[in-house]
Amino acid sequence: MWYVSENLQCNYYRVYKCASSFIVHNLKFLPGTKKIYPFSFTFIRNPISRVESFIYMKCRDGGWEKRIKQSKIQIKKIIQNFDDGDVHSVPFSLNLPIKELNFIGTLENFDNDLAKLSSLLPKNIDKEKFIFNDVDLPKNSYTKTLHLSDRTKYDNDVSRFIKELVYKHDDILKEIYKNDIEIYQKIKKQLTIE
Repeated sequence: MWYVSENLQCNYYRVYKCASSFIVHNLKFLPGTKKIYPFSFTFIRNPISRVESFIYMKCRDGGWEKRIKQSKIQIKKIIQNFDDGDVHSVPFSLNLPIKELNFIGTLENFDNDLAKLSSLLPKNIDKEKFIFNDVDLPKNSYTKTLHLSDRTKYDNDVSRFIKELVYKHDDILKEIYKNDIEIYQKIKKQLTIE
């Protein structure tokens, strides 16, 4: 889904579970039907971490943990079906308009990539005003913090359960998200070289 910013004069392609709430809110992007500015960007993340985040969201908000433990949910079936097309779980490679993007950053390198992105835009991003916690984010925002070194929400029983679950289904996840993993590795390598 495309978003546009008149202020920054650029387009943002939203990839869910990749800091999209932060980007849309902080940079004041509005939903658009198409890109209208010459410059476009997006952020992606490690696909397996993205799946973990999706399952965490579903456990927290949809009661999945109890249902998975009681075997009422076949996690393999959900992962293969992307939970009926939930935008948070569908591989980003299926819709990512790579040829239309001038810059792709990664969540794992967000601070540096945000600085690189800012240098490419006609107007700099004021990082000092960037919200790095969800206190001021719109209701229903799932992310607690953008600083990966401070991911305390992932240090609890639910997250350990999810890590075990993902580890158990590692082969199928790597197959399902194969194209995402290839794109992520390529982007990560390109950003490291620059």
